[in-house]
Amino acid sequence: STYLSLLLLVFLVYTWFKQQFSKFIFLGLVAIIEVAMVVTVFSNPLIMQRLSTVAFVCVVFGEFYLLNILIRHFHKNNLHDHANAVGLILVMLGMLNDYLVNQGWIDSNLISLSLVAVWIYVVIQVFLMSKSYADKVRETEALNLSLIELNSTLDEQVNLRTKELREANERLEYQASRDSLTGIYNRHRFNSYI
Repeated sequence: STYLSLLLLVFLVYTWFKQQFSKFIFLGLVAIIEVAMVVTVFSNPLIMQRLSTVAFVCVVFGEFYLLNILIRHFHKNNLHDHANAVGLILVMLGMLNDYLVNQGWIDSNLISLSLVAVWIYVVIQVFLMSKSYADKVRETEALNLSLIELNSTLDEQVNLRTKELREANERLEYQASRDSLTGIYNRHRFNSYI
């Protein structure tokens, strides 16, 4: 479950920062996590513990890479970047705890802090996504109201121009059918009447 949660974390960060995230590093992290999952499930614990050291180093490298991407975006003062950084630091601390417990360097009753940290990170992401969605809905509603107002203004302008065009056509028809000096019907009117 820890490896699955790390895989989810990598996918989330990759989704948020797809343009800045190297696809090669993304695929490498996914491959390392998948291999670690398979070895954990199908091998004896000694092999898994040796592999966990290598996987830990690779995943820490990936987390520092993700943190570097986030730090480069901090100048935008974006709420997503700050929340991502906090979540990623929590995951790094949880993974460090798990690694130290697995190596026997510390004794802890909290065996899988990285799993908890990843789920906290996921909750933060869900909150940010829902906030982003709500902001987009508000923006769309404002655009819709603006469009409705523009459409009503446009309808008024079309009606006004149609009325002006009708009046201009009536004046042209009057001028085309009457003599300008006497005001009586001209030959053109006579011909159309006949």
